[in-house]
Amino acid sequence: MYILLSDNNLKMTTIHNYKILEKIGQGQFGVVYRGKHERRGTEVAIKCEPQNTPYKLLKRETTILNMIYHTKYIPPILWFGKHNMWQVLVLPYYSLTLENYVINSLFSSTQSSQSIIQHLYQNMIEIMEHIHKHHVVHRDLKPQNFMIHNGNLVLIDFGLAIFTIDENGDNIPIKKSTHITGNVKFVSLNTHYGYSISPKDEMISCFYILLWMVYGKLPWSSPPLINSSEYDVTHVLHPLNMYVRYYKEWGVIQKFIDEYSPLDISCDTYWNEFLKKQIHDLML
Repeated sequence: MYILLSDNNLKMTTIHNYKILEKIGQGQFGVVYRGKHERRGTEVAIKCEPQNTPYKLLKRETTILNMIYHTKYIPPILWFGKHNMWQVLVLPYYSLTLENYVINSLFSSTQSSQSIIQHLYQNMIEIMEHIHKHHVVHRDLKPQNFMIHNGNLVLIDFGLAIFTIDENGDNIPIKKSTHITGNVKFVSLNTHYGYSISPKDEMISCFYILLWMVYGKLPWSSPPLINSSEYDVTHVLHPLNMYVRYYKEWGVIQKFIDEYSPLDISCDTYWNEFLKKQIHDLML
């Protein structure tokens, strides 16, 4: 058992030349701040985790980031160390998420979005191929974890990421679980059946994000209101997860593509053919 320390002692303090400005996130295992380098003024993200946690997620995230660093797609580690009772990881701060960019720019634009979406999707595929080549799965793919930087995507938040091989270099077998890891809206259909996330599942998650960018919604975007359930919200048998699972079946998605028009109606034929080809390739 461990205690999540109060972050009051971190407010407006300085950690290794980085001044904390404001809290921008908090999870079960730690806190994230926006900060800046005292001398250079560059903005950073400061992730803090209690040293007494048994999970050591920041240490694992640091190990993974060091292994998969990419000058365009993966953020560099600016500093990692201890500060009082906290383990601290400092990374570049990116202000624009893919989610905000798509909602505020693409969804409201009267200009064709096809080339932009193609570019962003190609970025996603290249990022996933890069990290999978290093035997890593991210396990929390969603538009909020892709950032826009210099016209390209950067993948952040590797807190749930794991290796797909063990210390001997052997593939870790896919296991079954009763609970879903990651964002229910974007985890693959296989995850809803209890299978652990594989590289192929992450390609499927990228396809869901593409579908959302093209149509502005997903077949499972309007779930029913569920007041109670005998299952935890992350359980594969929770009614919400069962609802989403049904609408992620490939046949249902193909019907959705046939029945709905993309936001950029001028590209209807292109996206219909392209998306169905992606489905065919992902089903192989």
